[in-house]
Amino acid sequence: MLTKIILNIGTNIHRHSAVSVISGEGISNFYNGKTREELFPLFTENGGGLTIITNGGKEFVYGRKGGPVKTFQPFKVNVASTLGAGDTFKAGCTYALAKGMEDDELVRFASACAAVAISRYPLQLNPPKLEEIERLVSYKEENK
Repeated sequence: MLTKIILNIGTNIHRHSAVSVISGEGISNFYNGKTREELFPLFTENGGGLTIITNGGKEFVYGRKGGPVKTFQPFKVNVASTLGAGDTFKAGCTYALAKGMEDDELVRFASACAAVAISRYPLQLNPPKLEEIERLVSYKEENK
């Protein structure tokens, strides 16, 4: 019952979002035994925008209603602390959305934001700079 209530609340918020980011941790905590593969179609079908389900430092999925399910492998960096990684990822989504980035570019940019963030500690005293994020995005594009 609780899963159904949470799914209903999440779906109502999700329906009006340009970008929704759901963490793998959030799925395991709130969707009682459901996998991201089971939940992703429910989120995309009920969403109004881009849906991203992250998975820590592992490959994650994203897509839109009626579109293909896409995957992205996060940037590999030396991790100093994961504190703030999800918040920084979401901040990157917001920035990318405001800049008019397409879905693939938005996901790449947000992932780079989180990667730069986790490479330092403490994050709040040394937040990612746009130049660092853009350099990481460029590096990954050049080394595909």
